Amino acid sequence: MGFFVEGLARCDKAQQLADRYPGTVVLPQAPASFSEVPADKGLICVVGNMGFEAAGFIFDARELERCLPSPRDTRQRTFLLLDRKVAEEISGFAKFKAERAL
Repeated sequence: MGFFVEGLARCDKAQQLADRYPGTVVLPQAPASFSEVPADKGLICVVGNMGFEAAGFIFDARELERCLPSPRDTRQRTFLLLDRKVAEEISGFAKFKAERAL
């Protein structure tokens, strides 16, 4: 994950995002493919680590593939959908896009 959501407490990040941004949906599981993510929605993956969680914006299919569980990486993951503009802003992706005129 290259674009992290900062400004949240160390744990319970999925709940914090859902509470902070109305309309956020916690998904029951990861999308099977990036094409399942509506164009107006941003996908956030919260990964549990030892003592903290990391929340990152999943901006394309390759990034989703990197965030999916694997036999070697079984950390807990929670996937959320929220407004894409909000996801881009809170993760720093919007600034990255603007600087590179993507």
